[in-house]
Amino acid sequence: MKHAKKMIAFILVITITLIQGISANASNINLNDDSANLLYKNHHSEEILIDGKTYIYNLYLTDEGNRGMDILDESGQIIAQLEYDEDNYTTLVDGHVWSVGTPDKNVNVLADANWIYFSSVDHTITWPEAAAVAVIAGAIAIGIGFIGPQAVIGAIGFGALSVIAGMSPGGRVNATIYKFNSSLINQYKVIWMFCDPLGVWYGPYTNIVNQ
Repeated sequence: MKHAKKMIAFILVITITLIQGISANASNINLNDDSANLLYKNHHSEEILIDGKTYIYNLYLTDEGNRGMDILDESGQIIAQLEYDEDNYTTLVDGHVWSVGTPDKNVNVLADANWIYFSSVDHTITWPEAAAVAVIAGAIAIGIGFIGPQAVIGAIGFGALSVIAGMSPGGRVNATIYKFNSSLINQYKVIWMFCDPLGVWYGPYTNIVNQ
């Protein structure tokens, strides 16, 4: 009997220790970290087949610390260069400012203690006339951070992006990012939407990002 009580007490101590180790308060999470730029810090690259053509996306950080993206065609030629200036909420395509935005003032908070609000994006983006689907997907992805163009194309779909490409250039990106409430698991939930020039919303889409 004494042995059983000792065993139960031991299990309780281990359980409490694990719970304390896994649970984290918002104050223990650095909400000012640079997780949104990790794909760019790691020089992430994606090769995507779009309408029978292969495009290569090379992600990186510029000398100024901004998110940068080179889009190459099958011959290896750069067809577009994108840059997102997070301090000024602007997106540049081939050196020209094509979008200006501001942080989301109306943050949707998940009613889930497992996820802590991390950051948000809510801005209008534009792109040059007759831009390819490859460029539009890149423009949406670079404004959100965390996810690459493959995730954008997979969520919205090539067909819908082709229709959007035929409209007046531009749209609105809205995303809210949450961090998993744990000091041991570095995981983010990205909930995002895109609004086309006619006011039609696509989404919300959810991507779980492990870092």
